[in-house]
Amino acid sequence: MSTLVIEAEVVARERLSSQAPAERILWLEVENARLRARVHWLEGDKKRTDRIIEKLEARAGELLRSIEELRRAAKRQAAPHSKNNPEPDPQRPGRKAGKAYGAKAY
Repeated sequence: MSTLVIEAEVVARERLSSQAPAERILWLEVENARLRARVHWLEGDKKRTDRIIEKLEARAGELLRSIEELRRAAKRQAAPHSKNNPEPDPQRPGRKAGKAYGAKAY
């Protein structure tokens, strides 16, 4: 606790001890209401913070899975012509057989 808070508590206690009992009760009731409102606000703030933490943890998990997937993909040895989306009906590789193969020089 900081010294400022401790000093404020000491001053508040001295003020309370010098007040009449009725004034002291009234002051304590007001202080109690103020503190209850503060607790209510902090509980709501905690709920908001917890929701944010859950969302961030979920996002962190997604990012970690994505990183792992990218690492695995980088380790695969793919052919130089390999692409992520293959053609549905690719042509056969190599030369065409017989006369279908281009112009002849002889």
